[in-house]
Amino acid sequence: MTTLEWQTLESRRKSSRLSMFYKATHGKAAVNIPSYVRRPSTSTRQYHPEKFTQISTSTDAYKYSYIPRTITDWNSLPPEAFQATSLECFKQQLRRLQL
Repeated sequence: MTTLEWQTLESRRKSSRLSMFYKATHGKAAVNIPSYVRRPSTSTRQYHPEKFTQISTSTDAYKYSYIPRTITDWNSLPPEAFQATSLECFKQQLRRLQL
């Protein structure tokens, strides 16, 4: 895989989830973000404007579902990833970060 410069299945899935979330947050997909997904009310050192409040979960089944898992990955992205002006630019940023 390294000689062919292919991404692992895990990183392709993560990139797809983040791309779909990017489209949802920018109104480019017919996916509604649930009302319980909110932006934080306070800022911290690791704050970036696109950050969302982490959802607390009580079961692993929900913890690893789309919304909580994607928010965790989304919040861990560096602020440079959100300077993208289009979906293609965002995907290039993800590739550059080697997710």
